[in-house]
Amino acid sequence: MTHLLHDLFGAFLSPVLPLLIERFALSYFQVSLLNIIRDLPSLFSLAIGTFISRIDRRYLNYLIIVAPITMIILMSLIGTIPSYMILLVLLFITGITSAAFHISTPPIIKELSRDRIGTGISLYQLGGEAARSLGPLVILGSISIWGLEGGYRLIPVGLICSLLLYSKIKDIKIDNIFNRQEDKEHKLLLFSLLKEQSNFILKIGAIRFFWSLIKISLTLFLPTYLTVTKGASLWLAGGALTIVQFSGAIDTYLGGSISDSIGREKMILISVICTSITMLGLTLSSGVYLLILLIILGFFIYSINPVILTLVQEADSKPTVIINGFYKTISFISTALATLIIGQGADLYGLTTVYRTVPLLLLLSIPLILNLADTN
Repeated sequence: MTHLLHDLFGAFLSPVLPLLIERFALSYFQVSLLNIIRDLPSLFSLAIGTFISRIDRRYLNYLIIVAPITMIILMSLIGTIPSYMILLVLLFITGITSAAFHISTPPIIKELSRDRIGTGISLYQLGGEAARSLGPLVILGSISIWGLEGGYRLIPVGLICSLLLYSKIKDIKIDNIFNRQEDKEHKLLLFSLLKEQSNFILKIGAIRFFWSLIKISLTLFLPTYLTVTKGASLWLAGGALTIVQFSGAIDTYLGGSISDSIGREKMILISVICTSITMLGLTLSSGVYLLILLIILGFFIYSINPVILTLVQEADSKPTVIINGFYKTISFISTALATLIIGQGADLYGLTTVYRTVPLLLLLSIPLILNLADTN
């Protein structure tokens, strides 16, 4: 639920992009920079993970709730931002707390899940994907009532939810999960970690790069794509994003659970192939067929992320929070590169061409997926 609250407010950017593009006269490349700046703190995830593994455990309980509070306040103010540069600063600050939240919480889920890590991670991810389903509806509902500038009225509701959730999670025994003695016994030098896990993480990063080409196309540009190329209204375009995210939320849970039975690599492979086929079909469809394909696409594309995150948590490395930070750093690099390619490609060739090209590029990740078992 805390993950849901955090990411719900974090999902406000994409639905309002058509309005921000008009307000600030943005190119698609500038739009892609918004997403990169927001994710930039993830570049330092390894340092953040190392820091988190060393700080006094009493403060981790506060970190888990401070991050959502920061996200609530700043993203509710997105409609009041007077310039593109200030918007970049706001997104960068939310990225810092977001990185800390997403690095510190998966190891907690891993320990609490015991021998059902895939299911536990999927349930955790379900909160995030459900947030990205509800986020567009919340911000568009706010805009319809108060206008783009009126989002600040959501802050009191978000803060009340944060306090209620903190009353439930404050007694989680963080000391048992981030144990100091365990950290000392299993302490790894940075170079040792790079040597032991670099091959595996680099393959994961490459897979994420190809996956991010489609994910960024959908999560960041779908409302803009539908309004520009299909003539959809802002509500319809935002609703389409909600459909994709809601469908993805279902498979985010199912994907990790199924991977517990059939294997991580096989689950990723199935998702990649089905995602590519469905995305191609999406560009050639309209009306009810477009709606059906959005549901199918969301179902398959979002099953990949919890399975990859589970593989990282299962990697033979301690403390887990550091390997998680290593993964987040590589993920940022691959996602940032994908975002720049999508933004520049859309400016040069149009969003339609981009939407028809990225499914073919995703298929290039298949050899990497087939070799994952040899490096994990």
